[in-house]
Amino acid sequence: MGLYIFGQAAVAVFAITGVLAAVRKDRDLLGLVILGMVTALGGGTLRDMILDVPVFWIEDTNYLAVSAAAGAATFFLMKITIINEARSRLLLYFDALGVAFFCIFAFEKTITLGHSFPVAIIMSFFTGMAGGAMRDVITGRPNLLLTKELYATPPLTGSILYGILRNTEMDPARAGLIAVLFIFLFRSAAIFFRLHMPEWLVNQRDHEH
Repeated sequence: MGLYIFGQAAVAVFAITGVLAAVRKDRDLLGLVILGMVTALGGGTLRDMILDVPVFWIEDTNYLAVSAAAGAATFFLMKITIINEARSRLLLYFDALGVAFFCIFAFEKTITLGHSFPVAIIMSFFTGMAGGAMRDVITGRPNLLLTKELYATPPLTGSILYGILRNTEMDPARAGLIAVLFIFLFRSAAIFFRLHMPEWLVNQRDHEH
């Protein structure tokens, strides 16, 4: 049950980020809801195709309903001026939360299918990043994964933490909640304090033509 709630939370939050990323003057409700659903369901769809299992939202259409409802609600909430003005900042924090939920959901699903710890880590990271990447490509936004933002490290370390915790006697739902909070707070701190990768890990030269 805990895994299912994490999955529903993940698609809801990522649908919100899809609408936040694209909402502009004259953008219609249907287009934004569809974008939110692509953002929410895209990463998990690719994950399930790679793992060769039934696609999660086809197997359970509640994921479709939750992502559509979250996207529509965000559309109407954006009409509130104070929320609209904080849209760019909200996008970053909601993205952090969505990635956190999706990472743990994907990790647990992969392990439950009998795959190894390294495979679970890879699928966890891939699922968390893929939906946001689709969103950014469609909306023409710079993808944070390809910048020096401290973006990939929180979900990667959080997934490893969850893998360690689930091998203890801790309740899996509690372990998942701890890992989600770790990823979200780590990424939120990076946003708030403008933390970046160390300069020696960043390519400082332009490509030569």
